[in-house]
Amino acid sequence: MMFGTLALLGLLAMAPNWAVVDIPYPDAAGTGEVHELAPETQVTEALIAYARSKSAAPLRKSEIVVTRIDAGKATARVTRAGRVEIVYLEHVGQEWKVVRTE
Repeated sequence: MMFGTLALLGLLAMAPNWAVVDIPYPDAAGTGEVHELAPETQVTEALIAYARSKSAAPLRKSEIVVTRIDAGKATARVTRAGRVEIVYLEHVGQEWKVVRTE
């Protein structure tokens, strides 16, 4: 019993000096798979780009609300400088594009 306790204490005393080199970490590059962003995120990014092109003032997150996304079409409400604008988007190729505003 005494020998086991001494051996354990000796191991614990040396533990801070051990280099941690054998821990397998996942590859940063991964398997080459590209994960597509959620449609809500893609639409929001398209709306941010649209709103920035129309306004010099910085945008706040609460100014853009995605109200509906259906089969390649989306509707959102963008509020800038007290003005509310309804924006219609369509999924063209790999990105969302603004097709009309009200």
